[in-house]
Amino acid sequence: MAVTRTIEKYGRLDIVVNNAAVQPYTNDIMDVSNEQLEDTFRTNVFPHFYMTKAALPHLKKGSTIINTASRVAYEGDKNVRLFCFKKCHSYLHLLVCTTLPLYVNMQ
Repeated sequence: MAVTRTIEKYGRLDIVVNNAAVQPYTNDIMDVSNEQLEDTFRTNVFPHFYMTKAALPHLKKGSTIINTASRVAYEGDKNVRLFCFKKCHSYLHLLVCTTLPLYVNMQ
């Protein structure tokens, strides 16, 4: 929907910024409920995929997709274990492989 509105208003799409996140604090992984895990992925991972999928057909050579992450996604933090899943490296590699033939910049 956001991609469609942007195309309708501006006639093109040059940049996508994926910047959605929740950061639940837990002291122990055993304290993470199934609901909390699913909510974290629904907020931190799925929107990046769906927004990128919706945007790709409209991006041209030189377009940019920016996926944000906090330091926790790379360094980890014992109090926000669940948040460390935010940027799955395999997901980012999948996007790079998908967009590489289009010359879309992934950051």
